[in-house]
Amino acid sequence: MAALAGHRFTLFTITAAANAGRHPARDLLTGEAFTLVTFGLEPIAAPGARLAGRLVKLDDFHVLISAAALLDNDALTTIRPWLSRDGRALANPARCAEALYRDAIAELRLVLPGVFGSGDDHEDVAAPDDVFHEIAAAWASGDPSPEQENVIRGRTSVDDLITVIQYLRVAREGGNGRLAAAYERIAVLQMETLHRRAAVGNAAAGETLKAFEAEIDRAIRTGEIPAFYRDLFDELNRRARPASGRKATDEAGAELDRLRARIQALQAKTVEQGCTEEEALAAAAKVAELLDRHGLSLSELEMRQQTCEGTAIETGRKRRAPIDDAMPVVARFCDCRYWIETGRDGDLRFVLFGLPADVTAARCLHDLIGAAIMVETAAFKAGPLYADHPSNQKASATRSFQAGMVHEIAGKLTDLKRQRSRATLKSTGRDLVPLKADIVEQELARLGMRFTEKAVQTGRSVLKDAYHAGRAAGQAFELEPRIGGGASTSGE
Repeated sequence: MAALAGHRFTLFTITAAANAGRHPARDLLTGEAFTLVTFGLEPIAAPGARLAGRLVKLDDFHVLISAAALLDNDALTTIRPWLSRDGRALANPARCAEALYRDAIAELRLVLPGVFGSGDDHEDVAAPDDVFHEIAAAWASGDPSPEQENVIRGRTSVDDLITVIQYLRVAREGGNGRLAAAYERIAVLQMETLHRRAAVGNAAAGETLKAFEAEIDRAIRTGEIPAFYRDLFDELNRRARPASGRKATDEAGAELDRLRARIQALQAKTVEQGCTEEEALAAAAKVAELLDRHGLSLSELEMRQQTCEGTAIETGRKRRAPIDDAMPVVARFCDCRYWIETGRDGDLRFVLFGLPADVTAARCLHDLIGAAIMVETAAFKAGPLYADHPSNQKASATRSFQAGMVHEIAGKLTDLKRQRSRATLKSTGRDLVPLKADIVEQELARLGMRFTEKAVQTGRSVLKDAYHAGRAAGQAFELEPRIGGGASTSGE
């Protein structure tokens, strides 16, 4: 068992045909020659095959204790950022493995020994000694702790899911029912976490589950694994799917639906009227009023009985744009959290996460700002300032105008949020912001996602005259008279 603790992720090649189940191999990083003993790689372990996986040394041979990824040219491209300068080590093996397994599943370049293979009975060589085994052993004899559940939620990469299912198979076929049940609970929690992430707009989570399911079907069709594993996946997946959103009462649910419909109708009417910056800010004030009225109508228990939601905003571009600078303020204005993801195609996407009405409002506000930018930009391009810029500066002038406009809108939303909080606390004695923040943070913990906050360096230069024109467009409008009094654009 002590030897198993020294497992390592590496790249290797099969150098000759197997002899009695022993494959001559060579480490592609260190050049070390070794003997590989594993089961289920026969379809791909031909001489010259290049693979990646976790190896552990036992006596005079090595054992593969993870999935094996085929190293084609695309895989080598994925690995390259993690190679040391001399090419003899991986700078971050864990991150490299996660990226490689994610792509391998999507491209059907993955083989799981003992599961996606021959199925020979050699469970004793696959005994794990890692965090999954420690938690499974604890769960086999007791109930899981919240801390252990959070560890599992944070370990839901492709590599982690495959590892747990492999361990589940070993425990089942080895006759250890309690340990197998514990691994089932881990696998269900992992898949439930992926479902939750997919539901809030995390595209990678949904792709992971779909790709893994496709790989199981492929392996069954080719006879590499028995149909039992499809039944296992379906059962775990069924148990893992979270229940649909919970509501305190039918009446509360209907009220929430009415609120979201009003916010969406407000957005539609504002866009229909042309959606200038003035109208967008007026709509923001009305949205704030609706959110506060709804929040104050709920008790703390009723608010906590809501399920947080997420919505993804696809930008369709690979570089940041001026409107992106509004996202932090939009999220704070609506008591939401947001994060940025990069898709497989390199496109940026924003995900807004929070209570249902708040997410609807944040999406509405973001779209209204986008529509207002289009309207005001068209007016700017029709004016003399834009015409005076030479052709090689017109694109920069447009971006500068939009940046100035967005910064002005952001400032006004920040002021409005501050006024709302003070007014609500003074009139009702309640501060909804900390309560909503606590609910959102608890729900985020259930996603098991790790976030890194950093300042975004846009490197954007602006043309001062166009930038100040954008700010002036916003400074011409006063938001204060509309606060608490409704907005003419609301249709109320």
